[in-house]
Amino acid sequence: HRILGVCILMETQKSKQRAYSIVKMPNFDSNFIIESDGQSRGIWCLWKFDIYSIHLISHNRQFMHLRVEDKGGVQWFLTAVYGSPSRVGRDGLWDELLNLWEDMEGPWVLLGDFSTIL
Repeated sequence: HRILGVCILMETQKSKQRAYSIVKMPNFDSNFIIESDGQSRGIWCLWKFDIYSIHLISHNRQFMHLRVEDKGGVQWFLTAVYGSPSRVGRDGLWDELLNLWEDMEGPWVLLGDFSTIL
């Protein structure tokens, strides 16, 4: 059977304190958490350290940008986005994503809820 090595959760609606009690699940031993804002937002990245090494490169309230490396040395980038439902709240998001892209060399997984029609 296969083991899930990385899990991204969005719109968690949980405080950071509550998040840390939830993420202590037996399947994941490492995490980065962007705390929710009341009943909105929140991005969690959970992973198994014996499968992946994950480094937080940058983050804000709407995304986390990570460098992922498996135990074989293969590296790639992962950006999880949870865009503000407000157009004004998303101001600058696309510029920030473009800046991330310009600074990267290698495969990139960009995923999430952009709260916009592309």
